[in-house]
Amino acid sequence: MASFVESLPEELRAALAVGVKEFESLCGCPFYWHLGMMKCNDSCPVKGLRNHAKFPPFVLLPPDSSPSDQMIFGDRRGFEPTNGWCFVGEIIKTDSAVPRNFLGQEVLVSKFQDDWEDRKNSVVKTAFGEEIPVFYYLDDPTRSPEHFKWEHYKPGSTLCILNAKKHGFMDGQVGIREENTKNSFVFPVTRKNLILQVEKFIAQKTCSGCGETEKPLKACGKCRKSFYCNKDCQKSHWTEGHNKLCKLTEKLKMLIGDE
Repeated sequence: MASFVESLPEELRAALAVGVKEFESLCGCPFYWHLGMMKCNDSCPVKGLRNHAKFPPFVLLPPDSSPSDQMIFGDRRGFEPTNGWCFVGEIIKTDSAVPRNFLGQEVLVSKFQDDWEDRKNSVVKTAFGEEIPVFYYLDDPTRSPEHFKWEHYKPGSTLCILNAKKHGFMDGQVGIREENTKNSFVFPVTRKNLILQVEKFIAQKTCSGCGETEKPLKACGKCRKSFYCNKDCQKSHWTEGHNKLCKLTEKLKMLIGDE
């Protein structure tokens, strides 16, 4: 009988060989393989997007055949479920597949076609070295997403999907299938930059420019969520990425919760 690791698609097993080292370098929590058994902590002390329990690798996501909206941790002999997680990956490729509805049927979008090309299906790369296909099957292709703009759905942006699950496609691919956009967020910055900006976002009474904690700080006049000890720090942080995320801080709060 094949072990759990051996049963995974070849490309995912190859990604895991790199991903284990990436995982350990992110948060320091144990994540290793022993006799084909998957083991990791079901909690993580790290805050922000480096927290592997809240923002897990693709391999830890439950299958979409599972009736429970829970993610599985632990070894294969005793699963321990946890509620609430978010899949995060940087978009590295998009294609121009014809938009499809939830039944997989092609959707004719006529005048909206130009806006839809190169934006619906993608390959994303996680912080754990995995490259995962993501497909959207939408019943209304003309409807605007709840939390992002399609113009940001392109390589170099970061895709976040709440409570994402694994899906096995008929062509043999294993990835993520979404039938709506209500749980999806796209931030127009790289994954590494988003990780950094979230860490600054959740830092209490800390200058987002230099890390100063002792001097009096002033809040960003637009989002009121980032703080600075002087104008130079504000300018530095603005060009570092805050210029693209300032208007999206409420969306960030929806992802990271109360940290």
